Amino acid sequence: MQVSVALSAQQYLSVSADKSFLQQEYANTFNALCGKYEVNQPFELDDDRMKEFFSELTSTWKERKRELYKDGQITSDQL
Repeated sequence: MQVSVALSAQQYLSVSADKSFLQQEYANTFNALCGKYEVNQPFELDDDRMKEFFSELTSTWKERKRELYKDGQITSDQL
């Protein structure tokens, strides 16, 4: 979600709104992966599974950001 505010006949976009959108998308990705691994937090996993979790999280998040970019929801600077 972007919030725009008109000040002195200029339009400003809220940077924090963009970050909030990405933070929410990341949280959704993280929580979906926790569900896949059937845990509330990855620290409930043994060391090998935790490494696997974070490796998968990294690749899944990169893929999700590419989708968001292709859909025009984020800029190339946010990739």
